[in-house]
Amino acid sequence: MTWVGWLVFQSPDTQAWQNDYLQGTGCEMYTETLSPSFTGMTFPQASELCFTKLKLLLLAIEIKGEGGADSKISINPRGAKIAANTQGFFIAQSADEVKRAWFYCKACHEDIKDETLIKKCKCKNCKLFYSIK
Repeated sequence: MTWVGWLVFQSPDTQAWQNDYLQGTGCEMYTETLSPSFTGMTFPQASELCFTKLKLLLLAIEIKGEGGADSKISINPRGAKIAANTQGFFIAQSADEVKRAWFYCKACHEDIKDETLIKKCKCKNCKLFYSIK
């Protein structure tokens, strides 16, 4: 964001919708593998967790076809359950933000209120998963 854009973005005289719009102009589409903590959740559960806990907007997931069939990107799939190693599609400010979906561990991060503190944990549950990627 330019310096002038930052001033407009930060101005108390700017209406709320304008601040939201300016923040949104810096967003892009990113993909990231969802952590094992998402496995078994429905898409609505996963997207709610991403939005409320991780401060991420999950729009879609990759659904792999059975028996090696082609995979497809499914936007807001209502009945879909998150499988292991599911790729999520996010709107965010940076790829670093989206890493929170990869690092999220229910055992270690469930009580964290500040999403910026969600980093790779040293939990036994996630050690194997992290080493795969």
